[in-house]
Order: sequence, then structure tokens, then C-alpha cells
Amino acid sequence: MLVKLLLTLFLIGTTCVVEADNLVKTAKNAGKFSTLLKAATVAGLAKNLANDGPYTIFAPSDLAFSKVSSELLEELLMEKNKPNLANILKYHVVEGTFTSDKLPLLPLETLNNQNIKFTTNSDSVFVNDSRVVQADIKASNGIIHVIDKVLTPPTSQSDDSARSIIMRGIRMGVPQFNHGNHSACASIYEITLRNLKLLPQNKLNERNRQMVTDTLYQMSKMRSSTDKAWAARETFDKLMLTEL
Repeated sequence: MLVKLLLTLFLIGTTCVVEADNLVKTAKNAGKFSTLLKAATVAGLAKNLANDGPYTIFAPSDLAFSKVSSELLEELLMEKNKPNLANILKYHVVEGTFTSDKLPLLPLETLNNQNIKFTTNSDSVFVNDSRVVQADIKASNGIIHVIDKVLTPPTSQSDDSARSIIMRGIRMGVPQFNHGNHSACASIYEITLRNLKLLPQNKLNERNRQMVTDTLYQMSKMRSSTDKAWAARETFDKLMLTEL
């Protein structure tokens, strides 16, 4: 009888585990993203955000959208402006899951193939000029960071060279590694490699691009952050010896 009772209690305990909702349901349940969800539906992105991923969303709240003129917002939500709306929304989404402690490292590539940049002060993280007002809302297929302004995609890509991207990554990664934070260093180096892949053909030739791709693949198979950091650094050193 006691064994039966314990087994029943165990089964009840195991069935009480609640899985996180997907990004769309999580945003809906938060009760502060009605405009964003409407825009994602109009732009045809809601289904992807619900089913694919993982993604990190820098989500403007309804309050953030209230800072956009009603005329402009109404115009964007028209069917004829669907491509432009989708481009704007994709600028708020990054592939992968980036918690708040990993944000102020390097620029990240968004789904519209343009970068967002991060800065910090004593108590806040900024995405471009928008402040993160709530971080790390977890979903089954990613994470949401609430921001206080709608991000505007730049009209042109950065003119960074491969060499400047590598040097910036090394400058930010080395102190992390030397202080024992190998995970942060590996994350910085991975982001640096992904930013290199964004460069056009005239700034990163096919041979060097393949080297970057191969390194990212090798890092994805490694368990150790230390090994990942060293693998990336070795690639950076090789690239710096080529004509960049």
C-alpha cells in the first residue's frame, strides 16, 4: 500500500512539470505586446516565430509602439507595405538564444542581415538607442528582451573591414579570457566570426570565408568554452596573416 502511494505521488509530481510556451504565446501571455503581435501576423512572421528558432527577440512593448505616430503605424500595417514591415520586424530578431549577460559583447546579426549594437551604462543595456527595460523572458524556442523604442534598420551596412572586426573582437575577448571567463570570450569570438560572414565578397574572399565557416562548425561540436575560444583565436591569427 505504501509503495502504491509513493508511486502515485511520483507520477503526480512528474506530470506537474510545465513546459515553456513558444515565443508568440509567451509574448501574448505577457500582455504588453499586442501591437508587435499584430504587426508580426500582418508581416507573415508570427508562424515562424512560434515554430522555428531558437530566436532572441528585442521586443518593443505597446508603450514603445505608442511613440510611433499613429499615421505611420497605420501605413506600415497596410498590405502594400508588408515587405517593409517584415524588414523592420526582422531587425528586432536574432538567431540563437542570447541572455542578458551576453548582450553587451559585440554587434549581432539580425534576420534582415543587418547588425544591432549594444552599449551599457551603470544600470542599463541599450540596443542601438533603445533601452532594455525587461530582460530574459524565456520561451521554449528562444528568449525575449523588452525594449522601450522600436528599432529602425539603417539604410546601409557598416563599412567595417575584416581586420577591424577581428581586432575589435580580440580586444573585447582577451580580457574576458584572462579573467577566467572563457565562456564570454568564446561567445564574443563566435559573434565576431558570424559578423565576418556578413561581409561582402570584396571584403572577405571565398577562401577566408570558408575558413570562418569551418571554424564555426568546429566550435559547434566542442563542449569546452576554452577550446572554442582557442579555435576562434587561431583562425583570427591566420586571417590576419592574409590580405584582408
